[in-house]
Amino acid sequence: MTKNYWWSGVTRDVKKYMNRCDIYQKMKNQTEALDFITKLLLITGKDAILVVCNKLSKMIYFAVTTEETLAE
Repeated sequence: MTKNYWWSGVTRDVKKYMNRCDIYQKMKNQTEALDFITKLLLITGKDAILVVCNKLSKMIYFAVTTEETLAE
């Protein structure tokens, strides 16, 4: 993700976004371990970020994708 979207404090800002997101806060205790950040500027055909949370290692992974991507 940081190849296309990077700024100083990107991880901190994404964590802040997730903590303020009502949908994420309602769903974070469920078994789903992924989320999408959408409505970004279109760069190299990508306009969304897939956020995958590994609950075992407490790591968060980011992948650049498009809004048309389905969680399935």
